[in-house]
Amino acid sequence: MMFREGKPLGWSPENERDHFIRCPTCGEMLDMRDLGQILDHLHGKQIEEEPPGALIMACKTCDDVGWVCEAHPDLPWDGPRSCPCGAAGAPCPHCNVPDAGEAPRMPPGFIVEVDEETKLH
Repeated sequence: MMFREGKPLGWSPENERDHFIRCPTCGEMLDMRDLGQILDHLHGKQIEEEPPGALIMACKTCDDVGWVCEAHPDLPWDGPRSCPCGAAGAPCPHCNVPDAGEAPRMPPGFIVEVDEETKLH
């Protein structure tokens, strides 16, 4: 996850309830900020370790692209799971929310082309 000094960039909880999930095994609510609670709710399952160098995605909505389909905002705009509908892209509402007056993070390789005659892009 990218950051700016003093401010996290990306998803942030709207209220205290956003930090809690229901354990799929026992149904008890647990605080995702508390590693001890998470480990207690493994219920005998082993933690699968990622191989060295494995890509860990921070945003499951856009697959860390930072952009989603404008018509289907639950699907990434680019990548293997990208939406096939062809609609325009929109900044991911979970990880690409700019501060007031700032532009959203652009997709990798994004280039602005300006027509010198009309000054349109």
